[in-house]
Formats: sequence, structure tokens, C-alpha cells
Amino acid sequence: MIPAAAHPRADTSGAQRQTPDTDPGGIADRVTYHNPDNGWSVLRVLPFDNPHQQETVTVHQTKVFAGATMEFHGSWTVHPKFGRQFKATKAIERKPATTAALEKYLGSGLIKDVAAGAVFIASIFAVIIALIIYIPKMV
Repeated sequence: MIPAAAHPRADTSGAQRQTPDTDPGGIADRVTYHNPDNGWSVLRVLPFDNPHQQETVTVHQTKVFAGATMEFHGSWTVHPKFGRQFKATKAIERKPATTAALEKYLGSGLIKDVAAGAVFIASIFAVIIALIIYIPKMV
């Protein structure tokens, strides 16, 4: 357990500081801000290790969208105005990790004309994966 004084959220000084590198990889739940000119983005991410706790990640990424399954490398900072954030120096997109992530990914508009059928496609995908996993165990 991290002592309260050493925990990144315990900083009340208002000064921006960094803590050791950790990877808050997860599913981009929301793109809060994206500058198309330079790629600077602010994302709200649902971490794999704690999917009920959104984390803020800042990153320079040319194409960002909700539903992307991402891995980030960088360091935690505490911004004087916006609080605890992960400042990513590297972002790697992975295959969608869950049916919900696939649904967000397809519904993001990244793939033209697919957004309307995103829920249906994600549902079919989930059934196919379930069949692939469970049918061999039944035989």
C-alpha cells in the first residue's frame, strides 16, 4: 500500500510534479480534447486494472477516438489546475479488448458507414468469439 503522503492524488501543493512511470493502458472512453493541427489530445481512459475508475491521459496522437484499446508509456503528473494526469510519451493502439470497446470503436465514425450498425456488429462478434472459445470444450 502507498502511504497517503506518497500517493499521487495526495499532492495539494498545486505544483506540477512527476511520479515514476506506470502504464495506465486501457480503453479510451472519451476524447475530451483533440487538436488536429498538432495531435495533442486529452483522453479519459478506463484502465484494464480498474475499469470503474477513469484516468486522464495527455498524449500527442494524430488520430484518437473513443473505444480505442491503448497502451501508454510516460509518467504521472499533477497539474495545478487539472489535477492528476498521465503524460504519455508513447501510445500504442491494440485490438479492441472487450465487446464494449469494439462497439465504441465501430461507432466512433472512424470506419465510414459502420457507425449505425456498431451494436449489431459488436454483438455478432461476441457470439462468434464465445463459440470459438466454448465449442471445443464441449467436444
